[in-house]
Amino acid sequence: MIGVIAINILEIIMRLLKISETTLWEAGGSVFLSAKALETPLGITIGFMSHIFVALIIGVVISYYIFFSGTNMAVWKGVGLSVIAVFLVLGIFFPMRHLATEMQNSPNDVLSAFIDHIVFGGLAGYTIAYLQNKK
Repeated sequence: MIGVIAINILEIIMRLLKISETTLWEAGGSVFLSAKALETPLGITIGFMSHIFVALIIGVVISYYIFFSGTNMAVWKGVGLSVIAVFLVLGIFFPMRHLATEMQNSPNDVLSAFIDHIVFGGLAGYTIAYLQNKK
């Protein structure tokens, strides 16, 4: 959850600085809702829930990978797996389903997604390794 909180704060900052136009929760919500429905309070809530659910899945994958491969270079393992997830979602899943097309047309949005997931993966890897070594 630490990583999710950090990337949501980072998304808000990038949105306020006009670096990105589409947030990760808007992209996540586009799986279920139309662009117009995403602007409603319920649409934003569904987008956040979708975004958090995907982040939890990525966090579990990072956790198991670090558990089985060891805690050495855990931050890089977390970053690597998180970036692979971005490639799979933005590069394969979204184009196949024609989702978040406005995000795919904006290099800044894609770059912000990569930055977010680098931060998320690094924090997740560090936190998991810290807690695993604390035993």
